Amino acid sequence: MRIARLHLHIKRQREDYQNQVIAGLYRDNDALVLERLHVENLLKNHKLAKSLQDAAFGKFIDKARFKANMLGKWFVPVDPWGTTQLCYNCLMWVPKDLSERQHRCPRCGVDLPRDENSAKLIKRLGLNCLPGTGYAPGRGVNTPIEPRPLPSLKGWQAWAVKWEAPDFSRGEDATIVLSGK
Repeated sequence: MRIARLHLHIKRQREDYQNQVIAGLYRDNDALVLERLHVENLLKNHKLAKSLQDAAFGKFIDKARFKANMLGKWFVPVDPWGTTQLCYNCLMWVPKDLSERQHRCPRCGVDLPRDENSAKLIKRLGLNCLPGTGYAPGRGVNTPIEPRPLPSLKGWQAWAVKWEAPDFSRGEDATIVLSGK
């Protein structure tokens, strides 16, 4: 019984912490852009499975979606494909091995940690689809959060190699096509 109470206490602490983090994110921001993680696939790595389950990534995403719907905020899940391979600044395809932890773009000179580059690209991709593109903040529990396909970078490798993307660091601009076609 003591061990069961201890597990229940830890579960409640985790849920309380997640609720506080999500409430803080939505208190300070109108939109939350998250990478749609395939938690089931991540759990196949037995070295990380216990830590991932302990962190409850799946529940965090579900709570964030629910809270967005409840508060009338924006929630945009982004497909994770290719987010570590494209430069967030100039959208150039920069292939890397999983062991390579630094992103160095030969085109625009961006040099930062791989995860930071990925986060900036996910933010850019998610925020690009918000105003005027069909995504609407929830206005109650029956409002769909994802009325359109998820923002994705699939198919961009060939595009990024064949077509020279505009250099956003020099002020050039282009509309990002979210379907990746």
